[in-house]
Amino acid sequence: MAMPRISKLRAGILMSIEVTLGFFALPLALSAFSVHYAWNPGPSWWNLPGIIFVSVGSVLLLSGLRAQFGSLTNPQRLSLSLPEHLIQTGPYRFTRNPLYLAAGLMWLGWTVFFGSLLILVGLAILVGGTSSVVIPWEERKSEMQFGDAYVRYKRAVPRWLGRRHPLE
Repeated sequence: MAMPRISKLRAGILMSIEVTLGFFALPLALSAFSVHYAWNPGPSWWNLPGIIFVSVGSVLLLSGLRAQFGSLTNPQRLSLSLPEHLIQTGPYRFTRNPLYLAAGLMWLGWTVFFGSLLILVGLAILVGGTSSVVIPWEERKSEMQFGDAYVRYKRAVPRWLGRRHPLE
């Protein structure tokens, strides 16, 4: 059974809602239920590096989404199943998972900004689940779809960050 196709506008709206809820609203809600360490009575210098992590994560997220949406050969319709082709531009040149890396940076930023152990637990769940379940599943799917091209890309570009090896 074929996966449904949606318009680029609808996909953008859905992605905006997902980003707002997952990377801003949820950490802020968790912060309301936890102690804010290093806040006397408000943010101190200790909390400000968190904003840098959130900012870097936001820029990386936008750059990754731009690479994904910009790579579409049929910009009128998006498939919810497999991508049309292997994306190797933008932040995908340096990390195979820029969107997950961006999410982790943003959650780390909120953890530091609020000094919240509850947000840290959320970050650990995000990183653990993504690293152990989601990414291996996506990599198997990509290897089946793109074959040797993905294997070469996987050898050349690190999963998270690190030294990039030249493509063969």
